Amino acid sequence: MSDSWDKFVDGAREVAESVADAAGGFYEKSKDYIHVKRLEWQLRDNYRKLGMLQYQAETGSGADDEEKSALVAAIKDIHDELKSAGSSDSKFEFVACAACGAMIMNDARFCPNCGVKTED
Repeated sequence: MSDSWDKFVDGAREVAESVADAAGGFYEKSKDYIHVKRLEWQLRDNYRKLGMLQYQAETGSGADDEEKSALVAAIKDIHDELKSAGSSDSKFEFVACAACGAMIMNDARFCPNCGVKTED
């Protein structure tokens, strides 16, 4: 009986190690996913801020060129970090709004220029 008990314990140990390896891999993938999502959020926020500054420049409301340059540099850094993280940031492409022709992100639900709901 000792021999069968040893086999059982060895089998249980192998299963436990396999589960631990799978859990560790899942944890690492989850951390990477959260990191990429955080970068994507920062990228969107910087695009939004840059758009606001460009609008202010167009309307003569005193946009700061230094702030725009800093945002452009931050956007480039985030793109570089996304690429190094193995993420494709190709979803940050722009299309023309069907109603007003403004350039909007391809996954926008509404045009920030005219407010029209975009097609899904």
